[in-house]
Amino acid sequence: MNVNGLPTNIRGILWMLAATALFSGTNSLAKLMGQDYHVVQVVWARYAFHLAFLVVILRGTIFPALRTSYLPLQLTRSTCLLMASMLYFYGFTLLPLAESAAMINITPILVTMLSAVVLREIVGIRRWTGVVIGFVGALVVIRPGLSEVSGAAVFPLSAAFAYALYQIATRRVSQNDSPMTSIIYTAVVGTIAGSAIVPFFWTSPDATGWLIMCGLGITGATGHYFMIRAYSIAEASAAAPFTYAAILWMIIMGYLVFGDLPDLFTLVGAAIIAASGLYIAKREREKKQS
Repeated sequence: MNVNGLPTNIRGILWMLAATALFSGTNSLAKLMGQDYHVVQVVWARYAFHLAFLVVILRGTIFPALRTSYLPLQLTRSTCLLMASMLYFYGFTLLPLAESAAMINITPILVTMLSAVVLREIVGIRRWTGVVIGFVGALVVIRPGLSEVSGAAVFPLSAAFAYALYQIATRRVSQNDSPMTSIIYTAVVGTIAGSAIVPFFWTSPDATGWLIMCGLGITGATGHYFMIRAYSIAEASAAAPFTYAAILWMIIMGYLVFGDLPDLFTLVGAAIIAASGLYIAKREREKKQS
């Protein structure tokens, strides 16, 4: 992606938009595979083929790339992503793609909140207003106590919190570590942890299963590389709202692949969440221009 010459936050936003497109493909493949295989095997495939893809691409340079200035933090962020994947993929077995996408997209709201506390980024009252609006949108989607969605919502919502911690940690390690270092640690930790438990849940894949597992690794690895690039050059509170683009992709993929159409509550709630993210981004742009 040729984004040289653009302001750093705009470049980060473009990387984030590319990442969301790839993540939508990963999530669709995970839901498809989850119809025939246990979620543990799906998550293992996501990371094992992610690592295999990196080994093929990097060859002899993969071990030097493991050098890091933040070893404990790299291990922590990778564990957070593994937890998010497990919770999110399990949510796919209970919910349509659009509902899951809408709920996990409270992540940018959580990132904006955590960026103020953990990264000491300045978050003004208007961006806090965007956070509150986004939370209202999440409640519209979840409809607590009013539908079957509310009970299953615990999985994508918990995934959103783990994913927000992962993104905040990614922002911190990107100050010194290269994007490739971060993506390798993600793959290694996920593969090791997954390999320890996947034999208890293993189902021998057919040719289609192996192809889907390979696709999980490639789209997941590339998407996270793009996301890491986004956070390496842009403020977390600027790039994070554009993960909302995944809602549109997930609605399209849910319909084309699974025949799922979101209901009115999901569409309205997703629109509110996306509007809050775009409002936060608008305030970021105005702050830079002032």
